[in-house]
Amino acid sequence: MPAALAEVERRVAWLRLLAIPLIVAAETLPHPKEERSDFLIGVGVVSAYAVVMLVWVYKREVTPRFGILGTALDVAAITVLVVLSGGAYSEARLTYFLVPIAVAFRFRPGLTALSSTVTVIAYVLQAVAHPAHTHPQAAQLIAVQAGYLLLIGLAAVLLSAVLDQRTRQTAELAERRRGLIAEALRRRRPMVLRARPWRAPMRRSRRPSPSSGRPSSSSIRMFSSSPASRRPCAPPASGRRDEAAFASASTSRIRGATRRRSCSSARRASC
Repeated sequence: MPAALAEVERRVAWLRLLAIPLIVAAETLPHPKEERSDFLIGVGVVSAYAVVMLVWVYKREVTPRFGILGTALDVAAITVLVVLSGGAYSEARLTYFLVPIAVAFRFRPGLTALSSTVTVIAYVLQAVAHPAHTHPQAAQLIAVQAGYLLLIGLAAVLLSAVLDQRTRQTAELAERRRGLIAEALRRRRPMVLRARPWRAPMRRSRRPSPSSGRPSSSSIRMFSSSPASRRPCAPPASGRRDEAAFASASTSRIRGATRRRSCSSARRASC
């Protein structure tokens, strides 16, 4: 969220900076009350403000409070330039239209409506306070421009509402997707835990010992505990020959273990 907000504020900062040359170009048009020197001073101050805001959004952290404060300063800066360039007849008054549009894709409909209202009030107040309001048909011009600002403000509110609705729908879909992924992982985990690798069963072939005809229990225990007997036997292949070979190998192991046990206990010289 902070990264997205910072990206939006950076674009608005560039838009704010690009609007200044347009305002200066509009000042060359004739209007009833010209105040050239004061206007140039105001342009210099507003240009410095725009550059500072541009550097700030690239170097510092951007918060929603910063966006609200920047909007208020934008309205104030535009009002100063409009007053210094002809009031109601100033071509810089068209810059007011940028404020509701810039707020629409940054904030919710409530703040967009508030900024649009403040913009209209600022324009009407500066137009009435400027000496140019005594010019013939000035009141009609002020009313028409205020109507345009209201219309643009209403369109900005509707745009903000649509964007807010889509943002909520996207957040809900993302939350459902995370829930489905978590549920799938919970169902998959028990299946993985229940899975066991296949192991071939151990076969014991009992053969009669040379002395008693049956292998003793001690020989069986010794065979099971010997390192050779711990090695996993390969699963018997299909066919009678493989089964006979497997049984013969098991019998040889038991016989060898029994002989070693008998030799160590009786200590026969033959062994």
